[in-house]
Amino acid sequence: MASSILRTPGKDIVDANGHTVLLRGTTLGGWMLMENFINGFPGRENQIRAALLKVLGKEKYDFFFDKFLEYFFTEKAPNSFLYSASAAFTCPSITSILRTI
Repeated sequence: MASSILRTPGKDIVDANGHTVLLRGTTLGGWMLMENFINGFPGRENQIRAALLKVLGKEKYDFFFDKFLEYFFTEKAPNSFLYSASAAFTCPSITSILRTI
């Protein structure tokens, strides 16, 4: 009986029949965790937040992040993933954010 587990005999991912499998996925990393390779800003999240606080001031900084978390990913957004042909979906669990939701 052939295994249905994917494997990598070379540079490709293949199924039990040796057919190349293309895995597609998406993430909420740029929403809950401001990763510099996603948003294009240099530095770590705490550095980005410190720079924004300095430029915006406390009131506008708080307003920005409240609205960012509220509107970037709405209740309708998960439905779009149903039609995206994604094989994987990741959602980072950032405790500092989850405590505020």
